[in-house]
Amino acid sequence: MKVIKIFSACLFLLPFVSCTQVTNDKGDTAIEKKVEALLSKMTLEEKLGQMNQITSYGNIEDMSGLIKQGGAGSILNETDPVRINALQRVAIEESRLSIPLLMARDVIHGFKTIFPIHNIAYQGKYGTDILEDTCGIGRRDQHIVEYDGCANFMKGAFETADKITTVSPTYAMEILDPWFSYGLDALLREKQYKLCGILNGIDTDSNDPATDKNIPFNYDITNFEEGKAKCKEALQDKFGLNKDGSPVFAMVSRMVGMKGFDLVQSIADGLVDRGIELVVLGSGESQYENFFSDLCARHPGRVGTYIGFEPALSQEIYAGADAFIMPSKSEPCGLAQMVACRYGTPPIVRETGGLRDSIHDSTMGEGNGFTFAGYNAHELYVACCNAQNAYYDKENWKNLVHHCMECDFSWDVSAKSYEGLYNETANLW
Repeated sequence: MKVIKIFSACLFLLPFVSCTQVTNDKGDTAIEKKVEALLSKMTLEEKLGQMNQITSYGNIEDMSGLIKQGGAGSILNETDPVRINALQRVAIEESRLSIPLLMARDVIHGFKTIFPIHNIAYQGKYGTDILEDTCGIGRRDQHIVEYDGCANFMKGAFETADKITTVSPTYAMEILDPWFSYGLDALLREKQYKLCGILNGIDTDSNDPATDKNIPFNYDITNFEEGKAKCKEALQDKFGLNKDGSPVFAMVSRMVGMKGFDLVQSIADGLVDRGIELVVLGSGESQYENFFSDLCARHPGRVGTYIGFEPALSQEIYAGADAFIMPSKSEPCGLAQMVACRYGTPPIVRETGGLRDSIHDSTMGEGNGFTFAGYNAHELYVACCNAQNAYYDKENWKNLVHHCMECDFSWDVSAKSYEGLYNETANLW
């Protein structure tokens, strides 16, 4: 009977959320006693219920029999998720334990850990003075989290995890470069054997133009021409845009420089002058909020701006726009480009992170959008012009939209990669 020993990040894959000090064998014994006391209070039904929620043990009746007969001692003592869950509860109550450090100290064993990075910029950096007094990390273990003169808990995770994942294959390579790594590139290159990137997926049920209640006309891959035309007309009505056959390019994003708004700001008037209508939804830095509000006032009938975030309106924009602009400076994965494809709205993206992995340029052939490499306004402008030119080639545009809607960005695809990673990690040693 095989026990899968990979758990949700919220259980203990994020090292040092509850930090540690295990100073000696006496302390280790005290920890064990607290865990044993907690386990002794649990009924069989509670243990089985936790097993069912956390992992797969095969035949639950067989496991029940083992527990009743006392025959599951080795599992309960070494590889039991109920025991680990109890240990985590003790960690939370005591605010001084860390599962990865306990594993490193061989207080518990038989488990593997995976540390997921979403954005490497957020590392959990503090002064080293907090380690012992606040976090309870004794001096013998402080080297695990110390980095570049401070306490860096992401560094500690890199040291203790068996595998390190991030949310796209390209981002996994980018963070080995100083330009992307926020100071951790040297360490990551040392730990590169642990690192892999798996592209995120989207919820294809809630993002489905065939059933979405927030859009004015539902459609699928068989009738998208009619459906998107009606959604576009409704979007133009909502923002007071002209209906003169111009393509509508849209953005739905936080208005910050990292999302490429500085580039869009540089070319926005030029795009309008070329006959492109713009719809922008978002909020963030005042300079961009003010600029796009002013742009809307200067180009009535050509630009629509909504400052804020309205989920239902964002769905209307995905469905009604002809193209979706996403020129991020850095994008670990990105989901908006996938949602845009789901709604048949070809994305215009910069080739970085998950944007590079999910969107491929169609200017010279097969692809599902329009891309550019360098982070500069000129290349974005050229990509937008390529999209506009393609829009007027109706047959090719129809094929492009069809191809976008065919793309499978569901979690089913990503889950297979994670399953392979989990199996590989479970068999490391």
